[in-house]
Amino acid sequence: MIQPIVKDQLCFALYQAQKEFTRLYSKILAPFELTYPQYLTLLALYEKDHLSVSELGEILSLDSGTLTPLIKRLEAREYVMRTRDFNDERRVLISLTPKAKEVKEDLLQTVGHCLSDLTSDETYYFSLMHQLQTLTQTLGGLNHEENLRNKSN
Repeated sequence: MIQPIVKDQLCFALYQAQKEFTRLYSKILAPFELTYPQYLTLLALYEKDHLSVSELGEILSLDSGTLTPLIKRLEAREYVMRTRDFNDERRVLISLTPKAKEVKEDLLQTVGHCLSDLTSDETYYFSLMHQLQTLTQTLGGLNHEENLRNKSN
């Protein structure tokens, strides 16, 4: 049986790791005036430009109430622009600006260089990624089951 000691809790270990990642990324991204969620948004747009707000939200697992202010701040820093979809004016498309495209290589190299110690052992990296993805899927399944139980009561 796992003892109820804070430092022995998986959730606390993940919380601490997330805090350390956020702290590291804050330093790495400061020269670009980006936050970690803004960086992830740019990464999604580097993969596929001209995404709708809902598509971005799905990729990043963020709701529009969180994503909209984030996009507005990126727009204010001239990393993205919002336009209405020509075919459906209800849809807002998010696109990279020339500035975002210009800094892409430097941004990705800066982040990659700073994370090279963590990712230098590819076997470890992919093993950790697999474990975290499995944990995420398991937790998602448990949350889905809990939602179904709550709806049936």
